[in-house]
Amino acid sequence: YAGNPSITASGQQVVIGRTIAAGPDVPFGTKVWIKGIGFRVVQDRGGRIGNEHIDVAVATQEEAFRGIGRAKSVVVIQRY
Repeated sequence: YAGNPSITASGQQVVIGRTIAAGPDVPFGTKVWIKGIGFRVVQDRGGRIGNEHIDVAVATQEEAFRGIGRAKSVVVIQRY
């Protein structure tokens, strides 16, 4: 990754636990409800985030693997 890790692809500041990234099929600004987490707004992308995947910002790589990591969850995407 060559960019600033504290700024999302949409230009917003990364907020741990709040910032989410989605695949290219979900536009920036889309509201998403994630079971056990609540509502979030898509603000970022990721090179390895494909369709039907959501990535929640965490503080460390260790936390990502120890915490929710690669968990399956119910996600509802608000479409207009």
